[in-house]
Amino acid sequence: MRLGKLLAFNPLEEVEAARLVEWSKLARWHGYALRDLLIMVPNGAYLGSDARTRAITMAKLKRAGFRNGVYDYLLAVPSPNHPGLWVELKRRKGAQRSPEQVQFGKLMESLGWLCAVAKGWEEASAAIVGYLDTCAPPQVRAIIGAHD
Repeated sequence: MRLGKLLAFNPLEEVEAARLVEWSKLARWHGYALRDLLIMVPNGAYLGSDARTRAITMAKLKRAGFRNGVYDYLLAVPSPNHPGLWVELKRRKGAQRSPEQVQFGKLMESLGWLCAVAKGWEEASAAIVGYLDTCAPPQVRAIIGAHD
């Protein structure tokens, strides 16, 4: 099998992520674009082209609170049973969570969060829609332009 066909059948995680983001731009929940509610955690960010730059960038990130294992996305919408949904996005085939990701998921679940591990953007979007189906419509307090 050629590499192009293999990647088409099992896209890279970054391709799946881009498709999830495109879907979130179109999907709506009670008038909100999901892209405004779905927060990406840039744990897989590019840190630099050489070892020294990567080490400096990682040290800065760690001082700012970076930690390994945090899931890829946070859906910042509370439900009656959960403060929100964490989503770890993986490739459709062959990808596994790291031990740090497993530990993070267990910690978040122990604190009441719902966690989903999705193989591909379709599973991720289905997990998000399924979670939102359990959420009440938002009670909007703020009025744009109003001051306290």
